[in-house]
Amino acid sequence: MPKVTVNIADRGTELASGGTSSTGHMWYELTDDQGNTSSYGFAPDEEHHGSPFAPGQRYRTDSSEYKTTAYSREIEISQAQYDAMQKFGEDPTSAGFSMRYNGLTNSCIDFTWKALEVGGLNPSGYEGALWPTHNISAVKNIKAPAPAGGAGGASSSGSGAISHVCNNAVLMCSFGMAPSAMGVLPLNRMMTSNQPAANIMDHIPIVNIRPFGMCTCPANPTVAAATAAALGVLTPMPCVPATTAPWMPGAPTVMLGNMPALDNTSKLMCMWGGLIQVSFPGQVTEHIP
Repeated sequence: MPKVTVNIADRGTELASGGTSSTGHMWYELTDDQGNTSSYGFAPDEEHHGSPFAPGQRYRTDSSEYKTTAYSREIEISQAQYDAMQKFGEDPTSAGFSMRYNGLTNSCIDFTWKALEVGGLNPSGYEGALWPTHNISAVKNIKAPAPAGGAGGASSSGSGAISHVCNNAVLMCSFGMAPSAMGVLPLNRMMTSNQPAANIMDHIPIVNIRPFGMCTCPANPTVAAATAAALGVLTPMPCVPATTAPWMPGAPTVMLGNMPALDNTSKLMCMWGGLIQVSFPGQVTEHIP
C-alpha cells in the first residue's frame, strides 16, 4: 500500500551539503506501491536561505539533505490520499497554500500539516507548533486510516487518541518566541497522570497561560509602539498573555467542573491575535473518548 512518512529534524542536524540546520525542519515523503519515494518540503528559496521572511520554495531533496531525524512516523494510506498529497507537493498553491515563507505563520511546519490536511490525516486543520520538534507529540497522535477503509495502521507508536491536557502542558503561541508551561490549579479536584487536569476555563493570563518569551504581533500595542520607534522595523516586546475567552472547542464528552475538559486539539486566542495551541498535553497515558 502507499505510505506517507512525516519527518522531523532537530536544530543542529547535520546537512549533506555541509553545515547544520539552525532551526530544524519538518517535511513529508510519499512511497508508492512499487517502493518509489518522493520527498516534499518547504523553506526560503535558495537566494534567501536562512531568512525568516522571504519568497518560499518547494524542495524535493530534504530526505537526502538531512542526515538524521529526531522523529519519523510512517503511515499506510489509500491511493486517493497518496494522490492528493502528491498533487499538493507538486503544486501547493492548488490547495491555497502561499509560497511566501514566514517562519512564524507559513513555514515548513504549516506546509507539512497542510499536506496532511489535504490527505485527510489532519481533519481539524491543525497548523502545528512553532518549532519542528514541538510537533512530535501531535504527529504521534495522528489517527491512521482504519484497515476497513483501505488503509493500514502506522509503523510507530501512537493510537491517534486525544489526550487530556494537564498542569505543565507545553503551549505555543503563533506570535510568541518561546514555548510556555501551562499552569493548572487543582480547583476541579481531578488528576490525570498525577497532575491537575484542565478544562476550557483554564485560560486565565499568568495563572494558566504564562508568557511566551517575546511577542512579535504588530497588533500588540507595546510591539506597535516599539516598532514605530524603530522606524517600522518589527521590534518584539515581552509577552503578556491577553486571553479573555475560553479554550475552544474543548471535549464535551468529558465534563470537568461542569465545563468541557481540555483536550490537546483545542485552541485559544489572545486578544492581540496570537493563536495558542497545545504542543504537548503534559501526559500521554490518559485519553479523552
